[in-house]
Amino acid sequence: MIQKHYQSWSNTLISQLKHEYVKSPWAFFALLGALIALFLSSVQAYFTVWSPKGECDDLCTFLKKYHQL
Repeated sequence: MIQKHYQSWSNTLISQLKHEYVKSPWAFFALLGALIALFLSSVQAYFTVWSPKGECDDLCTFLKKYHQL
């Protein structure tokens, strides 16, 4: 049972993260900031690609159709 716990992939990953990358509180805050930045970047990319139709979209379509933009 104990050996199975130590050979677990998730426990090994968490232990490696704790002992190698988060040795000081500043390293922890840097890691946390990087994870938050990645999350916010993915949210921004999602809403850029799949944004709801806005009120200016009809104007852009009209200008492209009739003014060869």
